[in-house]
Amino acid sequence: MQFQKTSVLWKIDISLQLLGFLLNVIGYSTKYIGKFEDYAHVGLWEACDNRNSCYDFEVILFDTEPHLISAVWARAARALLGICLTCQALVILLTLSALVIKPNKFLAWCTIGLAFFSVLFGLIGIGVAAGEIKRLFKLRYHYDYNVGWSFDLVIAGLAMLIAAGVLSIVEAKRQEK
Repeated sequence: MQFQKTSVLWKIDISLQLLGFLLNVIGYSTKYIGKFEDYAHVGLWEACDNRNSCYDFEVILFDTEPHLISAVWARAARALLGICLTCQALVILLTLSALVIKPNKFLAWCTIGLAFFSVLFGLIGIGVAAGEIKRLFKLRYHYDYNVGWSFDLVIAGLAMLIAAGVLSIVEAKRQEK
C-alpha cells in the first residue's frame, strides 16, 4: 500500500502516534514533572532549585532517605515510562508496516493491543513519579506541589495514543468488511 492510497483515518492515526511519541519523549526527559512554589522543579533525572542549580535526582533521593528503598520508585517509574516509549515506537513501526505489507486482522489487533499496553505502563509510570515526588518534597521541604508541564506533555502524549488506538479499532473494523 502506498501512502497516497491509505485512508484518511490511517493518516490521522499515524500522525497522532508520532505526535504522542514526541510529546512523551520530551515529557519523560525534561525536569518539570513537579514544581514546588518558586523553589524547585523536578523530573525523573534531575531536580533544580530556583537558581537553576541542578542535581542528579537519585543523589537527592539518597540524601533525603538514606535507605535504598527510596530510589526504587524512581527507577520503577523510569522503567515503566521506558517500556511505554518502546511500545509506542513498536506501534508506530507496526502501523507503518501497513505501507509495505498487506494489512491483516492479526497485525491490526496486535498493534491496538500494544498501544493500549503502552498507555497502561505510561499512566502507571507517570502516576508513580508524580505521587512519589509530591510525597518526597512534602516530607523533606514542606512545599506545596503542582504538576509541571513535563507531566502534562506525558499525559497529552498518552491521550493521543488512546485516540490513535480508537482510530485503529475503527480502521480494523472497516477493513474486516
